[in-house]
Amino acid sequence: QGVTGPTGAQGIQGVTGPAGATGSVGVQIYVYQEPDGVNGTNYTSTKWNTVPFNTVQSGNLNGGSSSLSSNQVTLQSGNYSIKGTAGCWNGTAIQSRLRNITDSTTLAVGTNGIATVADAYKYTFVIHYLSISSAKVIEMQVFPTSTTAAGLNGPSTEVNTYAQIFITKLN
Repeated sequence: QGVTGPTGAQGIQGVTGPAGATGSVGVQIYVYQEPDGVNGTNYTSTKWNTVPFNTVQSGNLNGGSSSLSSNQVTLQSGNYSIKGTAGCWNGTAIQSRLRNITDSTTLAVGTNGIATVADAYKYTFVIHYLSISSAKVIEMQVFPTSTTAAGLNGPSTEVNTYAQIFITKLN
């Protein structure tokens, strides 16, 4: 076998491959909580009630891409996946929605939580993808069929969580 010759010139660069999947930049969870022994707020029947989010639970967006003030979440420009859940005790049904307060529009309407008995807890879930070019104030609202509590004091000695909103900022 002979000696290897010199390396040739570099060839033409190949075609760029497809872009990878979009990832997330961060997450934030806001909740409506009350101390042990405290029932949830009362929602008024047949009207949209603001879910009283009052706690920054966890995440890395608060104070940057999102913030909580007066039961409302302010989101800065970007792309977001938003998931919310709320419920009520008593009544026969409840529904949720995400509302863009800045523009007075409904972003998404959630599931109907319905029970055939009044003495039961009903849940509603709402999921939405949001792309905004400027800051927007949003809130989660619920529409119960009768005046009802957001929830009853739980059996443990922990805090009572009556609603949650989970925000993921996407690339």
